[in-house]
Amino acid sequence: MPPKKQPKSQKKVPTILENSSSDSEDEYLSANTANTAKIDPSDFIYCLKAALLDQGVANQLQACLSPLIGELKQEVDELKCALQTKDSQIMKLQEEIDDLKQDSKSHTLRFDGLEEESGQKIVEETVCDFVTQTLRIPLNTWEIETCFRIGKKVNNTDNPRRIVVQLLNLGKVKKILGAKKELRKNRTKPIYINQDLIPKRAELFKTAREYVKTDQLYRTWIFNGQVYIKKKADQDGIIVKSMSSLNMLASGN
Repeated sequence: MPPKKQPKSQKKVPTILENSSSDSEDEYLSANTANTAKIDPSDFIYCLKAALLDQGVANQLQACLSPLIGELKQEVDELKCALQTKDSQIMKLQEEIDDLKQDSKSHTLRFDGLEEESGQKIVEETVCDFVTQTLRIPLNTWEIETCFRIGKKVNNTDNPRRIVVQLLNLGKVKKILGAKKELRKNRTKPIYINQDLIPKRAELFKTAREYVKTDQLYRTWIFNGQVYIKKKADQDGIIVKSMSSLNMLASGN
């Protein structure tokens, strides 16, 4: 005759959970301090789950942890505030660096659309002739520091390469930029003159022009290396220094 199966034993919840009084807890902890390192993790989890079923124990646990949670939340808020401050400082420093880089280009202009013919003497003469004859501003080759076309030359094309010109006199640069309105007169092909920009601001200006084309902005222009925009005809121009600011303004926010 086979032996009878013994019923499975149920885990016994320690006395601390059966009697939640503080005296019983202190006695239990004192009696078992030496053995705390030997507690089986599964037993600990079982005891913790059983304890949390007791509303009184749960309330005590919440009362113990609430101050700690409050302190941690305050530390997180302080870290967030410090991080925002650092981000603002980094952005300000980046803008200052951009301004310095742009200042180094204050004597440099870009000419787009000037005809490119084979056999012409030098690019400097092309620029001088155009500025003197069309803009009516005398310009000699000795006033030019550097002058060159950028990009690979392509024959039989209606898209001449851009010319980058660095002048010795900042006053002459400002005169040329101020005379750009003459470009609208009696020309079959558009010619553009702009101050040379660092890549970041060139991309910003390009995006601003796209917003003008889609009527999300009224006007955009460059002055002293800064990108200006107008949202409406009756509003003053404002400087934009980041793509996020430009997108926000264009979207109406």
